[in-house]
Amino acid sequence: MEFDLIHRYFHQLGTTHDNILCGVGDDCALLKTDKTLAISTDTLNCGVHFLENDPPELLGWKSLAVNVSDLAASGAKPLAALLALSLPQIDEKWLSLFQQGFDSCAKHYNIALIGGDTTRGALSINITILGETKKPLLRCAAQANDDIWLSHETGWASIGLDLKCNGQSPAHLLPQTL
Repeated sequence: MEFDLIHRYFHQLGTTHDNILCGVGDDCALLKTDKTLAISTDTLNCGVHFLENDPPELLGWKSLAVNVSDLAASGAKPLAALLALSLPQIDEKWLSLFQQGFDSCAKHYNIALIGGDTTRGALSINITILGETKKPLLRCAAQANDDIWLSHETGWASIGLDLKCNGQSPAHLLPQTL
């Protein structure tokens, strides 16, 4: 069952890179690189990071995009990702839409899906992303008077979740056109 799901929904995702020797469907992914490898992982749990009725295509995009952000912060170019899904049951429509969102993000950033895992359990999405950099940027190397750069405004994901979950949220007082 697991290998059938992998083949139907995730085997074709992403792009092929010359340095990916073996990807999705084997026991281990194999990558060759002569640069510094940057690796990050994030888990998104239903009820904590997203709601059960959130659109699966948006979850597919978001689950990969939050990891791309980590690579960007480290000065790394995305290369490949591993996807681990815990699903309460097999929902073909949900998986298809999730795959579409994930694939859109993967194509946008030229990321190959090279492996992962599926299991039965509470809905949870875990992404491990790998990237390359010649000159890593490290938060632990930051010093007083260093510049901090943001690509977008911060806090909107938290406000959005509060709006969905809390009818009494002060966020409801924000103007509709921000």
